[in-house]
Amino acid sequence: MPIAIIEKGCCPDQRVITGSIKQLASLVTKHQMKSPSLIMVGEVVSLSKQLQWVTSQNSVDSVINQLSA
Repeated sequence: MPIAIIEKGCCPDQRVITGSIKQLASLVTKHQMKSPSLIMVGEVVSLSKQLQWVTSQNSVDSVINQLSA
């Protein structure tokens, strides 16, 4: 079953790590994931690349400004 761990969602320093549910504990340890984090489970994880609208060059404020224009 696919999973995504989303750390600091909607923040400029957001991180998204994907893998399988069997890898969950090792991914958290390996990547030193911290709170606040969300864990998404299931096929929705396959959309993570398409939904990754917050990046270091693309802050939440700039996305909101684009949507408001």
